[in-house]
Amino acid sequence: MRIWPISGTPGEGESAVISGPDARHITSVLRLEEGDKIRVFTGESKIFFAKISDISKNRVTLNILQETTAPHIKEPKVYLAVGVSKSKVMEIAVQKAVELGCHGFFPLITERSEVVSPSKIERLKRVAREACKQCGRGEPIELSDPVTPEELPKEGLKIVLWEDERESTLKKALEQVGKPSQIVLAVGPAGGFTAEEIREMRERGFVSAGFGPLVLRTETAAISLVAVVNNHFGRM
Repeated sequence: MRIWPISGTPGEGESAVISGPDARHITSVLRLEEGDKIRVFTGESKIFFAKISDISKNRVTLNILQETTAPHIKEPKVYLAVGVSKSKVMEIAVQKAVELGCHGFFPLITERSEVVSPSKIERLKRVAREACKQCGRGEPIELSDPVTPEELPKEGLKIVLWEDERESTLKKALEQVGKPSQIVLAVGPAGGFTAEEIREMRERGFVSAGFGPLVLRTETAAISLVAVVNNHFGRM
């Protein structure tokens, strides 16, 4: 079931309003009606069942029912860093990071990355919000401002995919550790990481890993990497 953000912190028995694009989605796309139930989350990240008490094209009034919970995302926490690429690539990566249960997302500034603007970051935040709503996730993803590799989290297991890695595979990198409290995964932009960047990331504790003989697009590599990690640690 989708989950819808509402403003404020209403409690059980109180009213809330959804307006704008979300209201139009509820009325025009999902065609919900008065009396139907939905899930909502508040500014305090509390999640409730709510019943539609009044509905129009641009406004949905709700009666807040009992508190509930969102699907639990298992440990370890997974952070995904993706070299800043074209807008569509980054939007796909953020959307799937939300759906695959990543705790945080870092747009990564590298030698071959695209120029990133504040408007692009705001767009990614909107994409993340819509993805949370669509997949029923009550806890929003932590979407960082652009960072360099030096600014990535330093704790936990850290893996960087590199197409020129010939000795260490992703499977080997995962099998050599137990179950860490958190994992940082890094994927380069179009053209990948340079050899010097990989050397520097190794010095900071990253394990470089290959992902097969084929060169993957940035968004494909990011999605596949998180999916494999999820499967290995039984997260989903």
